[in-house]
Amino acid sequence: MDGTLAAFVAKSLEEVIAEAVAPILCIESKWSATKLEGKICQYVRSSSKHIKFDEKKWKEQLLEYCSYFFESIMSPLGDRAWLNEVDFLPVCHRGLREFFPKSIMASIPIEEFEEALLEAHDRAYEEQRFASLLWTLTDNLFPEVGIRKKVYGAFHWGRKQAVLELHRRHDDDEPIPDPDEFTQIWINETLKYTPSVPMQLLTKLFHTLIEAGVVIPLIIVYEDGPPPPNWVLVRQTIGEDYVPPPPPLSFASSSITPPSGGNNAWQQWKDGKDGKDGKWGKGE
Repeated sequence: MDGTLAAFVAKSLEEVIAEAVAPILCIESKWSATKLEGKICQYVRSSSKHIKFDEKKWKEQLLEYCSYFFESIMSPLGDRAWLNEVDFLPVCHRGLREFFPKSIMASIPIEEFEEALLEAHDRAYEEQRFASLLWTLTDNLFPEVGIRKKVYGAFHWGRKQAVLELHRRHDDDEPIPDPDEFTQIWINETLKYTPSVPMQLLTKLFHTLIEAGVVIPLIIVYEDGPPPPNWVLVRQTIGEDYVPPPPPLSFASSSITPPSGGNNAWQQWKDGKDGKDGKWGKGE
């Protein structure tokens, strides 16, 4: 990986952003190129203001930086169909090179920095895609604000616990959860904190989020392909309390489609599996 991002250091932040969004400018109909590039530059720079840099916690701060950046991106641009076509990794890299303290940067081997940034980029992007669609779905399904917030919080908490378990095992050199186990952890942790609402609405959320491709981390998904529709694992995990979801609702406003280009783990899945179905154990 050494040197793969080094070429971007010599370019300005504005140049890197312009190159990143150039392929999609022909399909962006709401903002001009100047406005889009300027806004992304603003998001990059504002993200650094939230972080108190510390040499001992630099990896955590890469994740924090990327999380702030993608949160800023998803709010105004989460409905853009082209979002998954843009590779924001060089943008995050150039922004960090500009704002990360040089004294800390000098002590980190470039290959270690790039590997940590790649992980932080993918993890933050996935989390914000999940959060963006989750908010859209809960807003449609639960009109009462208090219930909506509790359901949102439970689903977000559940996935966070599954992600933490994945990274704990990775850091401890243990086998990481496969898609089945990751999904089971998410569902079980979520159901611990969901309020009293109709189960069929919860199953609707579980199935819709899974089928949108925003639940299971990309590093797991690309090895086996996407899960099947109406994945039976959801019913098996919930058990006797499971109730089939109602007919599909319209969530066109979210405009979130399966990734097809810009982000690394998805590209590995596309190149390596060519869209073929994997084993999906209990889901067959």
